Amino acid sequence: NRAVLITPLHYITAVHAATLAPTFRGSDGVFRTYASVGSQTLLTTLSDGTAGPSDIQLHTLSAPVDNHITPLAILGGNGENLVGQEFYVALQGNQIGRNTVNQIVAVAFGGPPDLRGLSYTIEYSFDTLSNGGDGGLGDDEAGLYFGDSGHTAFIQIGSHFAVIGTHFGIDISAGQNPLAGVRYNSYSTLLTPYLDQISAITAPSGYRISTLSVNAIPEPISLVVFACIGGVSIYRSRKSSLID
Repeated sequence: NRAVLITPLHYITAVHAATLAPTFRGSDGVFRTYASVGSQTLLTTLSDGTAGPSDIQLHTLSAPVDNHITPLAILGGNGENLVGQEFYVALQGNQIGRNTVNQIVAVAFGGPPDLRGLSYTIEYSFDTLSNGGDGGLGDDEAGLYFGDSGHTAFIQIGSHFAVIGTHFGIDISAGQNPLAGVRYNSYSTLLTPYLDQISAITAPSGYRISTLSVNAIPEPISLVVFACIGGVSIYRSRKSSLID
């Protein structure tokens, strides 16, 4: 559902598509629903000093989850190491697809000075041979659609999984339909730059997050991504649309 558990007492969701009653499936196959008793929206600060509330919301449950339910680790290390990496896209209706990270960018739902949801994100394209791409990942290629907000982007590292973030929005031309097979970009939040904020919220409750890291794929594009984080990308991606 629109939540991902990161400690026995805390979960992450999207601000614009938050849930107050997340359901988690335990290792015993039983679905259990819990209640949020409060939340905090994380703050994004760009290198140029631009700041604003992100689309990342951290919730606290009324009680820790059952011991059959295991929280997921969060992606740690250098988030730019994700560029070129394959990851999983969890979608509505219990569907999961795959995609590849193009770059790390800061985006918002409106252009300056309207920086609603200003967040660091991963960008990935719905890329097929029929829409001018190189084929992407074939039948597993996934892009976001309306109703996918708050679901999880995650990556497999060895035999474990790590949370990248939750789904944010899409960038598509007016009048185009994502289901028509057109090429478009999707964005999911990247939790890595917010780890200190997350730890500061979870630690007083006696819970610590766990992290896993990936190694970089040695490509020159990683240098370009680093430059984009300074805020240039916020203007380029100003048309990102809600997909709640």
